[in-house]
Amino acid sequence: MSPVDAGRGDRRVPMALLTRRWTPDEKVVDEEGKTVTRIRVKRACNGCGALLGDVTDQEMSRAISGLAPLDVTNECPFCQRSAK
Repeated sequence: MSPVDAGRGDRRVPMALLTRRWTPDEKVVDEEGKTVTRIRVKRACNGCGALLGDVTDQEMSRAISGLAPLDVTNECPFCQRSAK
């Protein structure tokens, strides 16, 4: 799924507006000859749910520790627009 196709409903963030890296899924053949897909967890906007890109190491550590995610609405072009 690309950032243009991602998000909830019509919340599609154009690639040019993303401030985070967007690592695409990668299909690889493992040592047993099986095809596996490697994915990178994506970060969604707290306000509207649009996917913004890869999670950071800090965000992953917070989630593993059971802490609430930090607010990232300032990274979302949809939420920034509605705040103006």
